[in-house]
Parts: sequence; C-alpha cells; structure tokens
Amino acid sequence: MKLRIKGNSIRLRVTPKDLARLMLQGAIVEFTQFSPNPSNILCYSLALTDRQDPNVTFDDGEIRVSLPTDQAYRWAKSEQVGIEAHKLIDNGCKLSVLVEKDFECLDRNDEENEDAFPNPNAGIFC
Repeated sequence: MKLRIKGNSIRLRVTPKDLARLMLQGAIVEFTQFSPNPSNILCYSLALTDRQDPNVTFDDGEIRVSLPTDQAYRWAKSEQVGIEAHKLIDNGCKLSVLVEKDFECLDRNDEENEDAFPNPNAGIFC
C-alpha cells in the first residue's frame, strides 16, 4: 500500500495483494520509521468497517482510513478505480481521501510494475 499526502488530501493506492489481504483480514497496515525511537513512526492503515461512509482519523501517529465493508467488496470485485470521500473539519476545511487500485505504470519496467493492477490504458496508442 502506498501513501500520498498533498495539502489536505490523502491517497492510498493498493495492489492486488493488498486488496486480497484487506478482504480476507479486514485491515492492512504499513509504517515508515524515521529513527530508532518508537515514537518516530508514522503508521497508516486501511480497514473495513460497519460504518455507512468512508472515514479517516489521525491519532498517536497513525492515519486510519476505514471503508464500509459492502462498498469495499463492490469496489474490489469491479473495474471501479477507487473510493473517494471528503471529511469536513471544524474550521471549515475539508480533508479529501481517495483509496484506489494501484495500476501498472506504462513507462516503467516489469519489476517496478510487479503486483499492480493491469493498466486499463495499456495498448491504447495516440
């Protein structure tokens, strides 16, 4: 699972193996360790929930994104690219969250594209 943060937006990109693990185990977790100190770890997770809408929280150095189980199963079994949500914040700002399938890059080698969804634009030439 890859994490991208830009401004007030978060994007998680999941590989086929990530998606299979999410559907089987109900959650996937990754982390980035900045130093040997355990308090210098950024953790990010994606989990299934009984909630009706996608949600994101940040607490104790962990970004937690949750998806409604039914919505996640429909997404996993379809050609739908991603699930998008927006969270209103008290100060009037909004946080955008996108969870999407990680597609093969058309300009990368096979090793860099390992465990990626087939790119729907492969074979389309201009």
